Amino acid sequence: MRSSAGALTRYLCITFVVSWFFWVPVMLASYGLPSFTNGYVGTWFTDLVSGKGNTLSHWFVLFGGVLGPLAGAIAAWHHRAGKKGVITLFEHLIDVRISGLWGWLSAFFIPLIYFGIASAAVIGLSGVSFAIDGWPFTFILLFLVGCLLITGEELGWRGTQLPLHQENRSSLTSSFFVALTWSFWHLPLMLMGSASADDPVGSLIGTLPFVLVIYPLMTIPAAILITTTFNTARGLILVPILFHSFHNALNADMSIQAATDALKVQAEGMAGPILMLSLWVVAIAFILIFGRKRLSRYQKVTMQSMLGDKQASD
Repeated sequence: MRSSAGALTRYLCITFVVSWFFWVPVMLASYGLPSFTNGYVGTWFTDLVSGKGNTLSHWFVLFGGVLGPLAGAIAAWHHRAGKKGVITLFEHLIDVRISGLWGWLSAFFIPLIYFGIASAAVIGLSGVSFAIDGWPFTFILLFLVGCLLITGEELGWRGTQLPLHQENRSSLTSSFFVALTWSFWHLPLMLMGSASADDPVGSLIGTLPFVLVIYPLMTIPAAILITTTFNTARGLILVPILFHSFHNALNADMSIQAATDALKVQAEGMAGPILMLSLWVVAIAFILIFGRKRLSRYQKVTMQSMLGDKQASD
């Protein structure tokens, strides 16, 4: 069995090369630079789900997000254990017997906790209310489509990078490493989404602090909580997929109901920072409850333990 360092290097290199191969041309086009197609400056996920995602840019964004981590994961597992490694990866995607009840419940209860805290805080400070648009059909559609699109991503970040880090590091430290690379991986996606044809340089400069500072501050607590879910689910990758998609669906489909436009703008300005704070509060609570070593009541999951070496998860 080969070293975890070689597998990790393969995962990161292939993931970034494949994803950015698709994303960088779209990002450049979004800033008016020569490219194969028109710039894409929309919300690609909602466009795709609603049937508007029929441009080459939409599909390049989709391919980069799905194929990059998937290709990196397959390469890493194959490097580590050959054909057995690749089979193990997909067994931990679909074998629902791996996780106990608490693992399944964590995928939904943890996002509800921090979204509930954030919503209660915004309501208390501004007096608005929240609703889920199109409940239940639109929400369920977003959730199910999200699960399909996120599968490739989570086979990589939680199914491969996290268990590789957890072989030699605590779950908390592993979560930080995953969060930082996960956040930086999104760089072209964030830049293309905020591009402005009227002021491309200004929009680029204005976006960089968000991508390099604010976005990592959001992904770090999220990664900590998904690590808790992954370890609680004993390495079943389907559970972090459910967590990730449920979070995204709540974030996309929850809307503020306010009596006036001014009050709605005020509440929307509060929602982002309060949600980030709520993520940190819940993440710190889980660190204190479960400890930095495992972030769960169960053993941390490593690539070796997923391959069948139970001593590696101590």
